[in-house]
Amino acid sequence: MSIFVDETPKEVVITFEGKEYRFKVKEPTWCQMNKAINLASGLKKDGTMKFDIDVYYREMLTSIIVESPPEIPINQITLVSITPEFGEELIKLVPQPYGGESVDATFRERSA
Repeated sequence: MSIFVDETPKEVVITFEGKEYRFKVKEPTWCQMNKAINLASGLKKDGTMKFDIDVYYREMLTSIIVESPPEIPINQITLVSITPEFGEELIKLVPQPYGGESVDATFRERSA
């Protein structure tokens, strides 16, 4: 085990409605995850914490996907336009905020 993330993108295939979509995904760094959590976190008017999971997922996906199919360029604009069903497939690539399954486990399950 290394203290540094593996910068080598891994190919991940998402099969959706009978079609395969190939993505090149790299493991997020500690700083990338912290940045995404920070952007998604804030205070409500009543002083309680809020966490916008949509902001977190969009930030993480644009950080870790380094190559996507031409018909699905991954950026903040296209991510707000995809269907909920395809979005559910994409978020499987992202580690859960504040712990949970690692992206390595996802790669082992979904890498081609």
